[in-house]
Amino acid sequence: MNFALFTTLENILGTNLTHIATILAMVVATVLPLIIVAYGGMISEHSGIVNLSLEGNMIFGAMAGFLVCRALTPLDADGRMIDPTVCSINPILAAIIAALVAGLVGLLSSLLLAFAAINLKANQTLIGTAINVLAAAAAIAVVHIMTGSNGELGIDTKITAPEWLNITGKTFGMDAKYFDITSVENPTGWQYLASFFSIFVFNTTFVSHFIIIILIIAVVIFMKKTKIGLRLEACGENPQACDSVGVSVTKIRYLGTCLSGFLAGIGGFAFVSMLGIFAANNGVFGFGFLALAVMIFGNWKPGVIIGSGLVFAIFRVLANYTWIQDIMFPKTEFAGIKDVFFMVPYIVTLIILIFASRRSNCPKAEGIPYEKGAR
Repeated sequence: MNFALFTTLENILGTNLTHIATILAMVVATVLPLIIVAYGGMISEHSGIVNLSLEGNMIFGAMAGFLVCRALTPLDADGRMIDPTVCSINPILAAIIAALVAGLVGLLSSLLLAFAAINLKANQTLIGTAINVLAAAAAIAVVHIMTGSNGELGIDTKITAPEWLNITGKTFGMDAKYFDITSVENPTGWQYLASFFSIFVFNTTFVSHFIIIILIIAVVIFMKKTKIGLRLEACGENPQACDSVGVSVTKIRYLGTCLSGFLAGIGGFAFVSMLGIFAANNGVFGFGFLALAVMIFGNWKPGVIIGSGLVFAIFRVLANYTWIQDIMFPKTEFAGIKDVFFMVPYIVTLIILIFASRRSNCPKAEGIPYEKGAR
């Protein structure tokens, strides 16, 4: 097979081919958690519960997943990882366990919203905000305890992800030399292809990403092809009609809220796995709120949410990738001008939401506590 095309690409793009592969990998690693968390918000709102606590669900899930990873990594007497590449059990199995625990903890945190909104009929916006604050405070407390900083300023306040979470060629027994072209004097087209493949697939690939892909497919089937999924959508449109035919609105809304927390927990774990750290003061960097924007721009429809998630992910990656900044401002005299790039995803979010609000097709009964017998 002739791979001359890749040699030609490398001659044209030079080292930029590596940057392109990295950007593509980062977009994929960003869009998957974004979509699954947005799906969580979509399911909850279709059932009639506005879940503004997605950020908090993500933080709880990410924190729990990282603590499981830490427990499965050999530590020294001071609690530091002896070898971050070593896992006490099969690393793929360990990553699956960590992701499931993250989802379960996210689910448990969503029960706070479900109970307050459904049983107590509390304001869903206020409860969601309170859970976000609680999650941020819990993250600070847990990370300070785990790192031994005791809340002191200037002390390292983050949990580092073990390296075994990242899937590499070594995971499948592949020799790294087949993917390395830096030491090759005259690399072939095959070696260029292998290098591109290595960067795109192995740089930011985690087991949780495959779990998310499976969940995305499962959610679409659940919402569109199952009786429970159709009832869930109906409860967000007309809960009185559902109740009149014997459907328990309370159970359906509990189900929607719990599924929302489960998906957000796994999404939070996948996101911080890509970052490589769980920082006490930053949590998931507002990713949960970005997922809400993706859901709204996606008009609460699974297929459209995938497209809107891709748009947001591209802007987020490009805004944070220094290679793009260096191209646009190669010799700028203003050192802080590149920091403006960090604002781009949020500026784009505001602009998109302004236009998206005009064609909003949100569930009609979302955010409205259900009163049996009310019309």
